[in-house]
Amino acid sequence: MKPGDIAFFLANQQLHKLDIDRTTPDPTQIVLTFWTDQASMAYANPSAHPDFHPASSLSADVLEQCYVVEPDSDDD
Repeated sequence: MKPGDIAFFLANQQLHKLDIDRTTPDPTQIVLTFWTDQASMAYANPSAHPDFHPASSLSADVLEQCYVVEPDSDDD
């Protein structure tokens, strides 16, 4: 990732590590999460890019390094 680059991926569907260009002074990574309903997610397809990993295929030790946010039972 370089200054001005934007990456979009589906929250809670795929996990992706973004490599920040560390030659940029004070690099910052901002993550925005957009929630949608299950009907909309039914149309989503996993990325074929090799750096994307479906959350279900990752081992527990890898997932321990991730902070996964999920809506509560009321979808709040």
